[in-house]
Amino acid sequence: MSRDVQIAFNCSHIIGEERVNLGTDRRTLYTSKPISGPSVVQVRANDDVIVSPFTGVVTTASLKSYRKEPYRVLLANRNLVIKAQGGIKTVQFPTGYLSAQQVVATIQQAAGTIVTSTNANGYVTITDKGDGGPASFVRLSGSATQPLGFDLQSGAKGQTVIPPWKLYSRNVVNPEDTVDSLGYYIGFDQVVKQGVYFTVTYPVFPYHCLRCLTTEVENDYRFDAQGNPLMVEGYNLLYQACLKVLLTDLKSNIYFPWYGTTLRGLIGSKVVGGSVAGMRQAVSTALTMLQNLQTAQAKYQRVTAEERLFSVDNISVTPVPDDPTSFLISVDVRSYSSQSVNISIVYTAPGTFALPGTNNLALGNYR
Repeated sequence: MSRDVQIAFNCSHIIGEERVNLGTDRRTLYTSKPISGPSVVQVRANDDVIVSPFTGVVTTASLKSYRKEPYRVLLANRNLVIKAQGGIKTVQFPTGYLSAQQVVATIQQAAGTIVTSTNANGYVTITDKGDGGPASFVRLSGSATQPLGFDLQSGAKGQTVIPPWKLYSRNVVNPEDTVDSLGYYIGFDQVVKQGVYFTVTYPVFPYHCLRCLTTEVENDYRFDAQGNPLMVEGYNLLYQACLKVLLTDLKSNIYFPWYGTTLRGLIGSKVVGGSVAGMRQAVSTALTMLQNLQTAQAKYQRVTAEERLFSVDNISVTPVPDDPTSFLISVDVRSYSSQSVNISIVYTAPGTFALPGTNNLALGNYR
């Protein structure tokens, strides 16, 4: 059994990580193509932080001790009062020389429901456990703030670094534009501060897609979770092998100049009947060459009956009405397992693309 890398997939119509400049109001992100809907939209700040449409980018109130362990706690300064979104807690430390980990463990046991305490290389950090943003706060008081190193910074508040955003109809901006006014743009709830740039991943309408150029077929490799390229075999491999040879221009590959067809060179010929006959012959020649390749391949590798071309049952070439630069080619081939495969391709100036297949592959998907 042989396999080949799958070369085409159903296009997702998604533009990935487009750099978008803020509008002059510092609140709008106007992507190069209209956003078709809310699904898959992702706004990333400075190539790093994902901006939530609900909360934006927020910080959580946090305090870090300016003293490093060990901490000398006496009987007279062993109490610490912690206020946060979740309420108020009083922590009582044991006396003596305490490590940062001992202080953290004591805080977690007494006030773990409202704050989180961590050991940062020998320094104690206390962080609000509630929601981030302006509502987040931590305030410390009590006699233990001095020996623990919190007496000079007894309070902290969270902030909104980047405001949340929503999708707004482009029709509001371009009410007279019947094409570009369709879809949405991104608007922040508040003005965005200086020093931030954005990249946006978003879905587009098929007729705006830059990945497939409206053909709905993305010609690229894709990989599985282990990093291996997705492959085709059997019946799908025969379908792809026929498409590849018919979509390749003869002599375009310098290592295999005999591979491909002269079909595109026949487009626009003055004598339509001659063009049709020439295209039919070019298809027949290319598929005969594919048969010969598979025969040679079978001498060194197992080629299954499903993937091997047995016969070409029909070749139909039809000029597209009112367009002398386009031809529809429909080919019926049969595998050695007697399974029929239909391949439909549109040859047009300046390119080619395949029409929908019946094998559930994205190859050939077109609308």
